[in-house]
Amino acid sequence: MTEPLPKNFAKAMSEASDRLGSFSDRLSYFSVVSSTNDVALKMASAGADDGTTVLAMSQTSGRGRRGREWFSPTGVGLYFSSVLRGMRPKLVTLMAGVAVVDGIRTATQLPVELRWPNDIVLPSQLRNGREKRTAKLGGILTETSRVGELANAIVVGIGINIGQIDYPLPLRLRASSLEAETGHSVNSASVFVESLVALAHWREVMAGSEINQIFTRWYELSPTSHGTVVTWNRQGNHQQGITDGLDTDGALLVRCGHRVERLVSGEFEWCESSF
Repeated sequence: MTEPLPKNFAKAMSEASDRLGSFSDRLSYFSVVSSTNDVALKMASAGADDGTTVLAMSQTSGRGRRGREWFSPTGVGLYFSSVLRGMRPKLVTLMAGVAVVDGIRTATQLPVELRWPNDIVLPSQLRNGREKRTAKLGGILTETSRVGELANAIVVGIGINIGQIDYPLPLRLRASSLEAETGHSVNSASVFVESLVALAHWREVMAGSEINQIFTRWYELSPTSHGTVVTWNRQGNHQQGITDGLDTDGALLVRCGHRVERLVSGEFEWCESSF
């Protein structure tokens, strides 16, 4: 059973209703869930409309890419998932990344960036004298809802670190939050609503088959997608190359001497010295 939306979120949603499109009146709120993606996937399988969104203040079993646990304590993060229909699955993560970064920038003026495939980061050189490492502030998990063997919707899950917290190791080595990076309190309702507004906008761009606009904006928000050294292991062999943009399906292109590798998934490292 859904719960009443907190007053600050209800007010922000009401004030932005004319900018939210299909996301304006399809919001379910829970103080705690296992995972917003799990709830949204069930809703999608049951026929939930495009734009249906699940918002929670805490997750007991939040997850990220490759099944990793997503640290989701109460009161310090923003966790939400949206049902999208009629979309091209391989590019939805890129589209959602553009939307969330645009939303965070609008709400906080913090110059956050994207890092392939699904990370929201603040690079070391933008951290106002803080320790020289890139800080991860959020991430995106895209999953497909299925009825039988058929895909019937895409669920985009978004997690954003809002409040300052003493992260457990090893998260402490790479995670940060919007409040830690801005140095002041952040209105989580504004971050949520502006992210939904941007998602509504870019969802319409993608529905109109204007894919080049999404790629153009993604490149603007992800400078590491060109000219950055990355390393990875393939069948036990160490590999290294320099990023060279994206393929048409969203795969990361990496130039290794005279050949170009396509990275679709898997484990790899970004070399901080090249940022």
